[in-house]
Amino acid sequence: MKLNSKGQSLVLFIVIIPIIIGIMVMVIDIGNVIYEKQELDNINKIVLEEGLDNINEVSVVDDMKKLALLNKSDINLDIKFIDMEFYIDSTYYVKGIFSKIFDTDGYLVKSRYKGYINDNDKYVLKEIK
Repeated sequence: MKLNSKGQSLVLFIVIIPIIIGIMVMVIDIGNVIYEKQELDNINKIVLEEGLDNINEVSVVDDMKKLALLNKSDINLDIKFIDMEFYIDSTYYVKGIFSKIFDTDGYLVKSRYKGYINDNDKYVLKEIK
């Protein structure tokens, strides 16, 4: 007796396609978050370099904030200047496909850096929390 298996492959196809699409969307979202994290790190490095170059100016922290917001206008930025050292904490929400589907704020990307001058050498360090 021969059975017809055309219906079985259609059911399997309908079950597998949403899983494959979900994996593709997840890969795209993760890639976008990694890209935005690197961009936020680069902005922090540029801002710290600018601050260390102009460390003796009165409005250096305000100038650093303006430079950061010029590069990415919707980041949350906290710059502290303590004992001739700069500390930058920045956060940014990345909207992804899943965050649009489920109506959330997005993925939170954080970046923390520290910069200081020692013996006329500038140091920019990534701080791990």
